[in-house]
Amino acid sequence: MDEQSKQYQFAELLNILEIASALQVKNVLTGVARELLTEYLSSVMRMLNESEDAKNLLEPLIERETTYKYLHIYYRRLRQA
Repeated sequence: MDEQSKQYQFAELLNILEIASALQVKNVLTGVARELLTEYLSSVMRMLNESEDAKNLLEPLIERETTYKYLHIYYRRLRQA
């Protein structure tokens, strides 16, 4: 996979994670669905945070302060837990 494809796929993944994070932050889901999404997001966020490659791919995607707003909010809450 070339770098442009890799960057595109990573951006798509982050868009999906942004939606999932917003669902969590806004308490849209309940019960088992919320529990499963919490486990998934926590796992993925830890993996992304530990990956230098992910950090390098993320940097060029940040266009403004509100880019991936809900990812930031969710990650902050995860770190405080």
